[in-house]
Amino acid sequence: MTATVLRSPAVREISLAVGVAVALTLGWLLILPHVWSSGGDALHYLRLAENPRAQVHTPYTYRMLMPLLANEIGGRYHYREAYRLLNVIALVAGGVAAYLLTRKLGGPRGAAYVAMAGLLSLPGWLFYLYQPYLIDPAAMALLAWSMLAAVSGWTAVLPLLLVAAALARETVISFAVPLYMIFREKWIDWRAAIRVALVIVPGVLATTAVQAKPTHGWPSQELLIRAGVRIVGMKLEEQGVVAALGIAVGTSLGVWWALGLYGFRHAGPLGWLVVPVLAQFVVGGDWGRFCLYLFPALVPAGAIALWRHPRRAILIGLVVVQGLLVFLDLAIEGHPKINSFTPSAYASLVLIPVTAAVLLLPTRRSRPAAVAVGPRPDGPPHQPPQRPAHQPPHQPADRDRAVRPDSPGSDERGSAAQADVQRAADGPQVGADRGGEDRGTGERHHGGGVTDR
Repeated sequence: MTATVLRSPAVREISLAVGVAVALTLGWLLILPHVWSSGGDALHYLRLAENPRAQVHTPYTYRMLMPLLANEIGGRYHYREAYRLLNVIALVAGGVAAYLLTRKLGGPRGAAYVAMAGLLSLPGWLFYLYQPYLIDPAAMALLAWSMLAAVSGWTAVLPLLLVAAALARETVISFAVPLYMIFREKWIDWRAAIRVALVIVPGVLATTAVQAKPTHGWPSQELLIRAGVRIVGMKLEEQGVVAALGIAVGTSLGVWWALGLYGFRHAGPLGWLVVPVLAQFVVGGDWGRFCLYLFPALVPAGAIALWRHPRRAILIGLVVVQGLLVFLDLAIEGHPKINSFTPSAYASLVLIPVTAAVLLLPTRRSRPAAVAVGPRPDGPPHQPPQRPAHQPPHQPADRDRAVRPDSPGSDERGSAAQADVQRAADGPQVGADRGGEDRGTGERHHGGGVTDR
């Protein structure tokens, strides 16, 4: 039984996708530099990985999944190596989720591989290989797998994934919007609402339990949200709305913005991920990081649209160029960055309108195939009349059919028809037609009388 399962086409396909994701991620890991220690947000997570009971500032202390696992695997002395390993696994898992979501939404294998490779090569995605001591790779991967479980009907696994997502990042309550749109059968569907509550409540309870531990910083979610709103106001005052949006778009999904929005209909209810993701713009300033959480909807939808487009080769070339932009950051900045204007961000902002133009410009339609008989001016090509099977071979099939003046052979058929009408008006023929057969009436003449055959 186990051998049969392992030999199934689905298992082979998933295994190949995992192998490609691992190879691509390890290849980038060998190319990119990485930090051994860091300040900022990573400093809080490393403190928790060293000692999960340490009191750190909110909201970092709510995000216990990655630090706790790193501590369990690596202990007090090797938690950094364990954190890096978990980070790579999470990035690979996110790529495989993009592959499976593309297949689930109806994309072929080629489109699924483009989605996976394109995601794993984004400069914003590769930033987490350079800076591995963060929680976003795990949070994004768990979000994608939760959405995959929802659209696939994995109801037994979905609550567990949501609990893990809640421990990775405290925004799991916002998943209720896309989950409801996936489950609903009509706009107001109480059964779907109850189903969402049943699968998401365990995650909310896990978040509440983590938030109950002693912490530094803001003591409540309300104060934390107010602080986030003030940070956003300061960000917009410093950068301006246009620059802030440009950084968010350029450092996150790149050309997948154009591809994903063009093929947004392929995302189906997954497109409702934009609601919880864009809602974070109000309470946090890391807009580029937030936009990466849209990949479960935009990247599969964009890959499907790309694969079905007449200019598929050009679009794949643009995706490849997008995946190589990280080398601009390495040559100029020395390492990838996020949430700031980088060379790859500027180049992405150029590639996005180019991709949109390739998608939207009209394509030349192929000419219709030539037909054996030329088309009539007022209708489809003329088809010669066929004799019904019930008529004897010597009787004409279309005795009273009108003859079109513009059809082939119309002169001969018109003359014959006029002669038949004239014979019928003159009556029975004698002499030359005696003993013969009238082609127009199918009657045989014997002398001066007419008898039916």
